[in-house]
Amino acid sequence: MNRLIETAKKARALGARLERHLLDLLLGQGRRRQLVRRFVRWLTTFDRQDPAGIALRVGTLAGIVFVVLFAAVFAGYEFSVTPTFCNSCHFMEPYVESWKHSSHKDVYCVECHFEPGALHELRGKWKALKQLVSYVTQTYTSKPFAEISDASCLRGGCHETRLLEGKVTWKIEGREIHFDHQPHLTQMRRGMKLRCTSCHSQMVIGSHVQVTEGTCFLCHLHETERVSPDSKLGKCGVCHGPPEKTIEAAGFKAEHKDFVKRNIECTRCHADVISGDGRTDKRRCFNCHNEPDKIEKAGNTDEMHIEHTSVHKIECESCHDPIKHEFNKHLAETQNQQCQSCHTRMHNPPRDLFLGVGGEGVKVRPDPMAIVGISCAGCHVIPLHSGTDAVWEGQTKVAGTLSCASCHENEYKRFDKHMTPVVEDMVSTVLIGVEKSRQKTLKMNGEKGRKVHRLLKRAESNARLVRTAHPIHNPFYSVDLLKKGAEDLKMVASLVGFPVPVAFSRAFDKENCTVVCHGGLEGARFVDAAGTKMRHDVHIEKGTRCLACHPGDHPPEAKVPADSCHTCHHEETRERSCLTCHKEMEGVEVAVKYSAEPFVHGDHFEEFKEGTAKEKMCGTCHEVGSRGPVAIDRESCRECHEPGEFSAGFLPEEAEEE
Repeated sequence: MNRLIETAKKARALGARLERHLLDLLLGQGRRRQLVRRFVRWLTTFDRQDPAGIALRVGTLAGIVFVVLFAAVFAGYEFSVTPTFCNSCHFMEPYVESWKHSSHKDVYCVECHFEPGALHELRGKWKALKQLVSYVTQTYTSKPFAEISDASCLRGGCHETRLLEGKVTWKIEGREIHFDHQPHLTQMRRGMKLRCTSCHSQMVIGSHVQVTEGTCFLCHLHETERVSPDSKLGKCGVCHGPPEKTIEAAGFKAEHKDFVKRNIECTRCHADVISGDGRTDKRRCFNCHNEPDKIEKAGNTDEMHIEHTSVHKIECESCHDPIKHEFNKHLAETQNQQCQSCHTRMHNPPRDLFLGVGGEGVKVRPDPMAIVGISCAGCHVIPLHSGTDAVWEGQTKVAGTLSCASCHENEYKRFDKHMTPVVEDMVSTVLIGVEKSRQKTLKMNGEKGRKVHRLLKRAESNARLVRTAHPIHNPFYSVDLLKKGAEDLKMVASLVGFPVPVAFSRAFDKENCTVVCHGGLEGARFVDAAGTKMRHDVHIEKGTRCLACHPGDHPPEAKVPADSCHTCHHEETRERSCLTCHKEMEGVEVAVKYSAEPFVHGDHFEEFKEGTAKEKMCGTCHEVGSRGPVAIDRESCRECHEPGEFSAGFLPEEAEEE
């Protein structure tokens, strides 16, 4: 009991101390405390016979209450415009969270959602108050609707200079898009006045007021813009130019700037990069409207755009089907199969050959153009019918040498002219061999007979695929199929014990580059090889294999590695004739780290004794091996130059080390 009494005393003492500290905090110390006490005593002590004194005290008390209430209201208002207050409603949390990670994270919500000016700010607070009431009464939706005016975006201190910046480069996912705000915000686009939020919206939770690519595609890549020859909105160059760097794919290099100079349309190669047509479905109107008079206006495009885009902020994809724009590298996934419902298997062979499939016994080998994503429409660009006939009969576009030459120039004409008849002759050879072998093995039975029939069937199938599909769609795969057919015929001949019924040309050899595709290279013309000029005919006459200089499988490397030349021309056992390849070196100045002046080969040739072949001179300074010439050192120079001459023309060794 005593312990409880002691605890109660301590609690009262602690309360008294807290009371004194609180009074000290509110009233202060010393004179200020006395003044406060006097003011309170004066306010609460009055004479009933003194009406003027009573009125003065009541007025003073009312003023104090007003000031306190005003301060409380002001503090409440200031708190109500902070993002913390906005986040107090749980359905606002996703939007506030995305705002925290956006570029506007240092800008209060009301800076954008309230237009500049006191009147607009009060109107905005009234709307916010109605939202608060709907939240308290639980009559809200999980997706509140809000509109941001252009005035909020272009206010001072924000984006007021956007219209003056001119063209800017917008980078997204590694791509560069050229964009100019001024024509989009000051001119009519597709018959409507755009707003900032026409492009900058929040279609996806987590991305706060950022550019929605789908909106750009709906405007620029709408079907009417793509098919209209006079429209500029659908042109690729409006948004992005050609790649600056060289693109390497399927063993080939492409300089897009060259194609642009020759006015080759991007869609010749990059087909099927646009999916969707951006159409509108009237049934979507019922998501927002139920008035019959408004639903009937759905067909009035101009009025719909003005009302939903210029007057109000409605996302384009709320009414339109989305349009996607992306580069698809897999041609097989983009082939349109709708024609197949009527034209059964008509285009299957060319498609299969182009994709490097459909044959038997060989590896899949797509054509290089298929690997980089070029579709059929990239080559089939020549109209078959005139304009008048096409109106009534429809139009068919075919390919020809002009289709190839527009991208590959005249070299491809020679390739097509030489390759096509050679491959057709290979096809005929295989088919004739199959027919003759079949006549001799028609009555064969048993396991051996079944194997023979399978081999002949495979050889015939591969050859017919090449003939039906046209070898130009994939020359490499065509040759593989026909070589496999030749192997099958030889296998059949070994099984039945008869000689092969046909004679195979050099086109069936393992190395048949000049026979099948590159005929004409044996002509006496110079080409660049490993930094020097060489002639094919000289090497072909000596029996040099193509793959000795051009390593790799088909297509081999067009550029000759330097090691390919060194293997033959720098062989120790062969007679050195360096100037046969390096004629230009006689007058070339070379910077040597040992010398203060440039080194000229021709000056040293003249100083050799008369009668010495120039071809032999190179080995005096350069030790030549199978891996190429080895750089000279100081000792090589000292063998010929006198000490005084050497020291005058060459740098000291300490300078060399630096």
